[in-house]
Amino acid sequence: MDGLTHFAVLAFAAWTLVYDVGLAAHLGTTWLLVMWALCAAAIVVGLARFRATAVSQAVPEPAPLEGPLPARRHALAIAGVVLGIGAGLAAGLHPLGLPWVWTPLLGLASAVSGGAWLLSGDTKRVHTPVPGEAPLAGSVLAACVASAAAIFSLYIVRPTPDDIYYLSRSVWTAQHGQIPVRDILFTNQMIKPIAAEPPISSIEVLDGALARMLGIPAATVTYEIALPVLTFIAVWAVWLLIRRWAPGRYALCFIAAMVYLAWTGGGASFGAYHLGTMWEGKAAFVSLMVPLLYFYLTDWAENRTRRGLVLVIASGVAAAGLSSAAVYVGPLITAAVAVPLLFNRMFKEALGTALSSAYPLAAGLVVAVRFPVTHVTSIPFTAPMAWTWAMKVGVVGAVGGVALWTAPWLARRGVPALIAVGIAGLAAVLMMPGVVGLLGGRLGISAVISRVLWVVPGPVLVGLLAAVPLPFAERFRATGRMLTPIPAGVLSAALVVSGIPVWSFQNGVTIAAHPSWKVSAAWLKRAREVTRADHSRGDILSTWQLMETVPLFTATIRVVNPRSYYLHILPTASTQFIDDRQLLTALADGEAPLPSVAKVRAALTRVGVGYACVWHSHTSSIRLLETAGFVRAARFGALQCLRR
Repeated sequence: MDGLTHFAVLAFAAWTLVYDVGLAAHLGTTWLLVMWALCAAAIVVGLARFRATAVSQAVPEPAPLEGPLPARRHALAIAGVVLGIGAGLAAGLHPLGLPWVWTPLLGLASAVSGGAWLLSGDTKRVHTPVPGEAPLAGSVLAACVASAAAIFSLYIVRPTPDDIYYLSRSVWTAQHGQIPVRDILFTNQMIKPIAAEPPISSIEVLDGALARMLGIPAATVTYEIALPVLTFIAVWAVWLLIRRWAPGRYALCFIAAMVYLAWTGGGASFGAYHLGTMWEGKAAFVSLMVPLLYFYLTDWAENRTRRGLVLVIASGVAAAGLSSAAVYVGPLITAAVAVPLLFNRMFKEALGTALSSAYPLAAGLVVAVRFPVTHVTSIPFTAPMAWTWAMKVGVVGAVGGVALWTAPWLARRGVPALIAVGIAGLAAVLMMPGVVGLLGGRLGISAVISRVLWVVPGPVLVGLLAAVPLPFAERFRATGRMLTPIPAGVLSAALVVSGIPVWSFQNGVTIAAHPSWKVSAAWLKRAREVTRADHSRGDILSTWQLMETVPLFTATIRVVNPRSYYLHILPTASTQFIDDRQLLTALADGEAPLPSVAKVRAALTRVGVGYACVWHSHTSSIRLLETAGFVRAARFGALQCLRR
């Protein structure tokens, strides 16, 4: 499984490079797949030669130093843990009235204490890990959980409006055999694409290319092939990093991490992205690539092999291929790893870690020149808001905060603990008042600035809480072994009681009776009926539910307004272009007051509407369309359709 995971990372990195070649040379997807197949064959040969499956052996805690800890180090450890617990509680419980400023102050003080504690110890404990074998029972457990999650992902249905962008790229690619580089939602590549999503990610085009080759819908590849594969690897990635970072109790740490993922399903949390929207590149990035990035960076810092360096570079390329978020999250991850290594005088190791961000930064610079990203209007984000979005509040948020700022004392001594210090320190800096807003404004990512907290591998750090040392374990070995599950049990119980399951109806989730597309079955059926009808040439005007559904399965028939939010981030769309579509959308939804016949007729003509389907009960909208030159054509349930 480790070898397959490494192959998947290298293969997807190769696809991303092939995608870039196709983007520059305007190659069809058939040529891209041929080139990718040759790269995949070369990767297989390379993995066999370098024996990559041996990279991820577990590294247990080195033997403790003989003699008691010096009083100064002991005081640092106690102070750091107390400060870390305080920072986590302040972050999770800030809605109760706790001043937010205590979170970054206590967190930064805890990280500084952790760094001083580590760097004042024996450098051999920092530099030299002790290799060991992967725990077989835990690996079997992880494989079973990953398989169950992959299967369950086929049945969980959580529609998201973001699919209109992501999946429409796959659909267009499948039906045209090319990479879309301009707008395909409102026009047929007649204007520049929406400004919020530069063409960095390659996963959507891969799904579309495979769909075209296999002769099946792009949504089937996305929802029923790519989704379970990504879900399986994401679970295994958590297991990989736990084996690398945990000082022991691997299986218990893994179980705690999985419970955290399963019961943090609300909003934009780690759990919501993990099972809720894994088919989207951004969700795969935070759930799959973030733990793998830390795993490969840890391996490189500890072993410094050529194989490890290749995987570090490849993981950066693969991260960019999943989401444009890698452009700003990737360098933050590099900083979290490189800075503590530099403090420990591991200069070559720190330099190698920087290569993980080389490709994302290069891709970001190219896009900044060729496809400038304009600022997207959004609510002004503050640090507490960013924490609430990503880490949540209440018991779940407090658990995540405590795990974050106590990780330096829970992770295995050496490189993992140093990296945990870097993550804790960086998170504290990001949570200082004004930093989030400043970054969002400078980088033009205010609408998604909460993603900077993706630098935190939340599930893995929470899992490390299950490795809390028990003071009586060494004295009473038999009893200690029996009681070691207590931290994991208490942690899991707290999460289950206070969290929201990812499959909860509160998250807009339904459980299908069979593997399903992640869209309302009723609206999918209605949208297919409408697009199959004998209508005049032109765009379809209908209710917002139907117009959001059509782009998920066809790119040859367009709708007037797939999503109003995207209208406002079309960099070259005229005011008339936007106003016409908003007017017609309001007409189709029966919003009062209705516009005049002249305005409707002019908008219908400029947009090029050939078919209109509105609610049968909206008689005023139907009469207005008839006056503007449309006649009744067909009826599908409660929708009355008219043609020009």
